[in-house]
Amino acid sequence: MKTGQTVMTRGIANRVANDEVFAKGVTAAMTLYLMHEWGNLSEEDKQLNEEALLTKDRIMGAYEIGSDKIWIITDPGHEVTTILFPDEY
Repeated sequence: MKTGQTVMTRGIANRVANDEVFAKGVTAAMTLYLMHEWGNLSEEDKQLNEEALLTKDRIMGAYEIGSDKIWIITDPGHEVTTILFPDEY
């Protein structure tokens, strides 16, 4: 899967820098994402992701790290993948 450049929002970056458990969770979530394990999405959204692998539309994964939720989104064209908290969208 082509994900382009991977970036994270300031909120994620700050948390990763200060919370080792959270940082490991982000790494684990990204590993799942790269394996096409989309996390906490509906079956319909998972199917849209599978189609987007071919059409280069937006792909999204939703994961929980403890009580925190994060999203991983690959933009249309698959040039940039962003890791963010849902409220940063």
